[in-house]
Amino acid sequence: MILKGDLEAAKQILATIPDDFVDRARPATRLEIAQEAAGMGSLSELENNIESNGDDLSNRYAYSIVLASLRRYEEALEQAMFILRRDRSFRDDLGRETMVRILNLLGSDSPLAKRYRRQMFAFMH
Repeated sequence: MILKGDLEAAKQILATIPDDFVDRARPATRLEIAQEAAGMGSLSELENNIESNGDDLSNRYAYSIVLASLRRYEEALEQAMFILRRDRSFRDDLGRETMVRILNLLGSDSPLAKRYRRQMFAFMH
């Protein structure tokens, strides 16, 4: 339902799954990101914002979320990593938290997730 764009139906279905169900986190995160992205503007608008002011971390965050909602995970992770490197304290470590959310969507076995998890930990330590 999320991938079809029916966020309300996805929300209703997710509500029927117990919170402690093993595989609930991924669809819950996917829904959260999709809902958040819905209010952030179009991809082209966000790209224009980045081109106009690449240092604005709020724009980078919105761009990352919209990219993640479109399943363009590597690009989304790059934007989140940019935020993390630029200002670790931005909105209470939002760069890292965004990366963790996207990495959770990919799953622990994903080569992309493994690569970016290493980058994140190398930067933080």
